[in-house]
Amino acid sequence: MERSLFGFFQQANKNSASFPQMTEVSSRYLVEHHKLKRCAIKQDARCETNDWFSMLQQWQEYSGHDLLTRLNTAINQFHYRADRHNYAREDYWATPLELMENGGDCEDFAIAKMLALQHLGVPSRSMRVVVVQDTAAGQAHAVLAVTRGEETVILDNKTNSLLSDKSLPHYTPLYSINKHQWWLHMPAEVAERRFVQAASTTGSEQQTSGSVVSR
Repeated sequence: MERSLFGFFQQANKNSASFPQMTEVSSRYLVEHHKLKRCAIKQDARCETNDWFSMLQQWQEYSGHDLLTRLNTAINQFHYRADRHNYAREDYWATPLELMENGGDCEDFAIAKMLALQHLGVPSRSMRVVVVQDTAAGQAHAVLAVTRGEETVILDNKTNSLLSDKSLPHYTPLYSINKHQWWLHMPAEVAERRFVQAASTTGSEQQTSGSVVSR
């Protein structure tokens, strides 16, 4: 178990079955992307032009901190709208195109930023959608964490500024996820208690195994 985002400990889990939303939204986005790409190749006047892919083309000339800042600011201009108003359900992970058309909530902003950066060549393993408890606002929230070397910056729909995860003590991470796996986050005291319990269980199993062998 290692210390990670926002100074909390994390436990990795490669079984993404608990979060089918990530797989589903990525798949829907790929379908949308390929459809519009085919239209562009055919130069079919009946195909819809899409501002999202025009934005992606504009961002291709930027990199590093400049890219993150421009992309974060641009996507933050989209309209915030709760899932229950858009889709008559409490939790729906929208594609970037759906976000542009319908508006969306905080995880939709984080997903759009992650998929855009992934399209622009940022390694997918360096990014995570992080669900946090905003203790200042008293509500759940979602942001995108991007790790570059030793630094992790947070892209947040509440601000156009890029902030270090270490500068946001009011964000308590609950879990984070990307296309590869997900992580459970916990404070130091919980991580220590789990470590002690695991060590105790391992010790008991070793003693039991030893007693069986000695018989």
